[in-house]
Amino acid sequence: MLGALRGECVCNPLIAGSLLREVRRRQKIAHEQVGSELLTRRECEVLRLLGQGVSNKQIARELNLSVATVKNHVHNIFAKLNIHSRGEALARLRNEPWIARIA
Repeated sequence: MLGALRGECVCNPLIAGSLLREVRRRQKIAHEQVGSELLTRRECEVLRLLGQGVSNKQIARELNLSVATVKNHVHNIFAKLNIHSRGEALARLRNEPWIARIA
């Protein structure tokens, strides 16, 4: 009872073990889906703009980069996420918005 007053939660060890296994399973799946490499801060910014349907030229202007640099970022994003088109990037971003979050 005192634990509950302190905001603590008592959980059966079997349930706690099951919850931890599920968390690990989901982390593994998420890691496999994103790939072994995480997106850089700049790649996340580019991906968010891609998700808004912004062209490479517009992304370059917005982020103060050259178009060639934006193309490199887009190429790296596609490789890291194992996708092949802007449409796939948009779909991934809609289904998994956390992939473009900056840590």
